[in-house]
Order: sequence, then C-alpha cells, then structure tokens
Amino acid sequence: MSTERPGVGVDVDEVVLPTMPWFLEYVRRTRGIDRTMDEIISYNFWEVGLVRDKEESIALFDEFVESEDYARVPFYPGAAQAIQRLDEVCRVHFVTSRLQRQETRTRESLERGLKGLKFPLHFSGDFHEGKLTKAGYCKELGLSYFIDDNYKYLEECSKAGAKCFLISRPWNILHGPNGLVRVTSLAE
Repeated sequence: MSTERPGVGVDVDEVVLPTMPWFLEYVRRTRGIDRTMDEIISYNFWEVGLVRDKEESIALFDEFVESEDYARVPFYPGAAQAIQRLDEVCRVHFVTSRLQRQETRTRESLERGLKGLKFPLHFSGDFHEGKLTKAGYCKELGLSYFIDDNYKYLEECSKAGAKCFLISRPWNILHGPNGLVRVTSLAE
C-alpha cells in the first residue's frame, strides 16, 4: 500500500491571488476602460470589451504582471493558511495557465504570500497552447484533486480522474457543476 500523499493542483489567479480586481484597476488607470468584476463574464477579455483580440489580451496581461501594481497583489484572506493545511495532507502543486515567461513574477507573488514556503509551479498550455494542459498535469503528476476558477479546465481535469473544486467567480457562475464541487474560496 502506498503511503504517498495525494496530489492537489491549485490554480494561481482568482484562487490564491485576487488578480482580476487589481488587473481591472490597472486597465482603468492605464487605458481608461472601466469594468467591474461582475462584468467580466469571460476570461477572454476581448469578449468583454477590454481588448480587441487574444494577442492584445496577452500583451496587456504581460504588461500588468511586470508592473508595480502586480507586485502589490495580496493573497486572498485565508489562502496562505489553506495552502499550508493542504500541504499537511497533500502534495501541493501550483498549476497556472499563465505564460512561462511570467514565472519569476509568479514565483515572487507565491513566495511573498506563503512567507517563503516553496511549492512546485507548473505552466499549462490550456490558454496559450503547446504545453501540457491542466488535465495533462493531473495525469502526469498524479493529482487527485484540482482547485480552479475556470470550469472548462476543471471539466477536463475531472475527465482525467481528479475531484474538482470550482471557485465561484462571475465568469463561471452560469456553468457547472457537472461533477464539480462549487466553493466560494480556497479557505472553504
């Protein structure tokens, strides 16, 4: 019998970090486009009028991640404690659909919020294509659980055998649960 702890995949944006409100404030200040969280019903920013297309969306998010605004994004209340509790019973792996070139800033945010604790960080190809998807990481890393705010990614992770937890956000409120467990926060 294996005594290895089960693996859990944890998304970064809108699971651990409240990235969207900070991003929207950055867009309002630098582009003059004012949107509320409730208006962001899709992660495809061109579908909600923030940008013209996917390429502009990627460029704008890159710009934000390199900004001082991004350096101030805190963890969600209770998220660091939830990760520490998960780490007691699971192998925690952060799996994000961000670009690999954002690795340094992403690690800095995670380490700052986790007070220096380090966990594996993986970059999926779900949005940017090419690499393993989050479902692929579920298989490759043997993840038994996955926590994300993107219902499409979780549906694929569920098919790969992971029990999935969907963090409620405006862009997923009309979708799921389809076998997903809906929760309001990582702490829950």
